[in-house]
Amino acid sequence: MVKKGLVLFLALCMTLSLAACARSSDSEASDAGNSSANSDGSIASQNSVVEEETKAPDYVNLDSALPFVKEDSGEKVTLSMYVAAQDAAKNVDDTWQWVYLQDQGNITLDITLIQWGAKEEKKNLALSSGIIPDIMYNMQLSSTDIVNYGSSEHILADLTDLIANYAPDIQATLDQYPDFKSTLTTPDNAIYSLSGLGDDNAAANYAMWVHSDWLSGIGMDKTPSTLDEFTDMLVQFKEKNPMQVEEDKLVPLAGYSGADYPTAFILQALGFQINTFRVERIYDYAVVGDHCSIICCDDLYARYLEVARDWYEKGLISQDYFSIDWKTTRAQAGSGYCGAYAQFSMSTIVSNGFAGDDSFVEKWVACSPLTSEWNDTPVAKSGSGNSIGNFTISEDCSNKEVAIRFANWFFTEEGALLKKYGPAKGSDVDTYGLLDGWYMEKDETTGELKMQQNEQLAIYSGYECLGYIANYKPFPNTGNLLIANQYKVAGYEGEYAKEGEFDLNTITGRVNKQRYDAVAPYAVSGAPDILYFDADTAARVSDLTSVVQTYALSETAKFITGARDISEVEDYLREVRAAGGDELNEIYNKAYQEYLANLK
Repeated sequence: MVKKGLVLFLALCMTLSLAACARSSDSEASDAGNSSANSDGSIASQNSVVEEETKAPDYVNLDSALPFVKEDSGEKVTLSMYVAAQDAAKNVDDTWQWVYLQDQGNITLDITLIQWGAKEEKKNLALSSGIIPDIMYNMQLSSTDIVNYGSSEHILADLTDLIANYAPDIQATLDQYPDFKSTLTTPDNAIYSLSGLGDDNAAANYAMWVHSDWLSGIGMDKTPSTLDEFTDMLVQFKEKNPMQVEEDKLVPLAGYSGADYPTAFILQALGFQINTFRVERIYDYAVVGDHCSIICCDDLYARYLEVARDWYEKGLISQDYFSIDWKTTRAQAGSGYCGAYAQFSMSTIVSNGFAGDDSFVEKWVACSPLTSEWNDTPVAKSGSGNSIGNFTISEDCSNKEVAIRFANWFFTEEGALLKKYGPAKGSDVDTYGLLDGWYMEKDETTGELKMQQNEQLAIYSGYECLGYIANYKPFPNTGNLLIANQYKVAGYEGEYAKEGEFDLNTITGRVNKQRYDAVAPYAVSGAPDILYFDADTAARVSDLTSVVQTYALSETAKFITGARDISEVEDYLREVRAAGGDELNEIYNKAYQEYLANLK
């Protein structure tokens, strides 16, 4: 309690200090705390006007998204930046995005380009030394980094007031998408980083697929809807063997304890809103019922072990479940040895060479999440696509207002499109001779529209980490979508596929629609992918997780294979909780409640 109080006190001091700096930076500046940006919420990118009560230095342009510094001010502003990029990006001066923003923004960007492999080392050295550039871009600070160097060390600037006073497009985005704001907000109610706003992906996790011929072969005309029905289907696959597979090769439900993790479907049926179908992640936190819990420490985990043990004992999953790999299981699916398979897309079986052609894919039907006697509501956790730590401003930056105006451009409609694709061919946006520009081309036979890009765009697309990454999230107040703007600029207004619509002329479109239709109606937000801990708590979580993970994985394998009697599951729960599970639950629940509070 003392530590938290100190952190909040220091955060308050930092906020007051920033406000004081803003007042003293210009003789004409007035109290930033007495104003708010654009009371009507308008964020039109060419009219981003901040109310008169909030005054930035005279040279900062607040009347439009570009330039960041007024052309006639005579002021020369340089922002130093660390920019992490994929190894293909070699020369900043030849990257259109940075050339454009310097020229049109009337600023100089002193960029240190950091190759991806060196990113972590460079970031850690800079933060630990306390000497960082004005802006860190795409350096992917972790939640622990943000708390340590924002809340505690005050090396990172709190962006909250800067956004409210000088970045109306960012502010409107945070207002419209409270989940995004909550993801960025630390326990001291500050925002130390900005990142990309992604689309919710209702089918983000693996779907379960069932072969239609196996279904009809046992007299079923649709996939099961309950855990009991699913188990019975697998039993019939084994007993009736509708496809006459050699008995020693028959696997009713293919998969293994890694990525193609079929028993995770049981967890979902029990009500766990899980992030991933991997046994290695059973020590993750998840919402189940009305609480957040470490999966392998929850009461319902005992029921999972009982059902998984039943599947193994009856031969419904491979007897080599904990020793085989993905190549073996995909070969089993591609060879027709299984009737069900947990996989994100069955088309990967073809693309990886484990099956002949697309006709194989057409035989598989996506199974919706199940209910069970312990859970009467089908659930599938939706991926948010949001991130943290991709854009920060140094507390020592002398031009914070310009830096936040720079970030604001990425949240405008024009900025979102240009930073994602660059200028379109034939548009009036200057290419500086660096690229030809992208364009849409329609296939004369299929009518399918495809974007044509050049190598330069492929290189700088690796910088896309800030602003609207989403195609289908509307911009505040306009309702426009990024994808709609893209097609409009290309001269094909209204011809894009709407969210949830797929090109059924392609196998990919048909597979994606199958999965989407099966999973999307049951999508829930669940626990966030990102929670904040201070340095001491993060270290404690790491220590506890190591113990709990090792013990839970070992005992889970024993229970499922029969090496430990299933009657001892309640003993296991007491053991894993005593080993650190109870403390982990307490830590994660506290962080989860803080996250929920930030949504309000």
